[in-house]
Amino acid sequence: MTTSLQSQFHDRVNGTVVPVLAMFTENGSLDEEAISSYVEFLIGSGVQTLMCTVGTSRYDVLTADEMMRVNAIVAQTAKGRATVIVTTPSIGQTGQAIKFASAASRDGADAIIAVFPDRYYGDEPIARFFQEVGDSTNIGVMIHEMPVRAGRAFEAPSVQYSTSLVERILGYRNLVGLKEESGDAGVIEQLNNSFAHRCALIGGRGGMGAHLDARKYGQVAYLAGIGNFAPAVELAFARLAASGRSDEAREIVETCEKPFFDVAVNIGWHPALREAMAIAGLCPPFERQPMMRVVPEERRKLEAITKKIVEFGEACVASEEAASA
Repeated sequence: MTTSLQSQFHDRVNGTVVPVLAMFTENGSLDEEAISSYVEFLIGSGVQTLMCTVGTSRYDVLTADEMMRVNAIVAQTAKGRATVIVTTPSIGQTGQAIKFASAASRDGADAIIAVFPDRYYGDEPIARFFQEVGDSTNIGVMIHEMPVRAGRAFEAPSVQYSTSLVERILGYRNLVGLKEESGDAGVIEQLNNSFAHRCALIGGRGGMGAHLDARKYGQVAYLAGIGNFAPAVELAFARLAASGRSDEAREIVETCEKPFFDVAVNIGWHPALREAMAIAGLCPPFERQPMMRVVPEERRKLEAITKKIVEFGEACVASEEAASA
């Protein structure tokens, strides 16, 4: 059964979803002004859905108060101009997730991704967690669907969310969809076939290329990769994919995304992404310990490909403006 809230989010969340990084000053403090300026840049570029994620938003190096503050900055800066999905910590207790959901509602977020914070000891604790978070708020709640570390030896090392568990959770109050991050081709196919037509389902790994593959199963939304520093490229791709021009969309993958992924994944996705954004002039280059910046040789590699992609994006914008003139 599809609820009206699920239908609403299904219609709103499509195409590219851009994650927002936490940004830092040189001394490692949270740079709130830089985060807000970046949100303005994304909205000004035409991005319609923004997300705070445990990984890309760097919640692994933030305190709980800082996580909540980043959520608030993104939601308050967007001011209803984009759909904003924030997140809960990946550790803690149900009460903490409820606290985050309450703050997200107060700050004006549209939804929050609830991350189950424990090991897998059966479906019941997971189902109860999402039910309690959903009952606690008046905004949408999404499942952070990813393998859960096994708590029982016979299931080690991890357990995937089953289709039946996702079905059960989506029946709870205010549950509107999921961020799919299973890393398993069979699970991706099954979840999209089962749920992409009825709720917000965001592909969470692999960027544009993976999204093109998953579209045949009904997926319409995905988490951006190079869109963090070249949103025009991602938006051009999304328009082509949505209109069925898959060959042209695939060309963007081969021209822009794949070359960047080839460099960035070998360096490490998160530090490489921040450096690329700094190269594009979109954020300070500083990391918070224990994270470190990329080394100069890695930066040179990133600089070459990042500039090409940004130029490609500028050409996309110019072409679109000429077509609409």
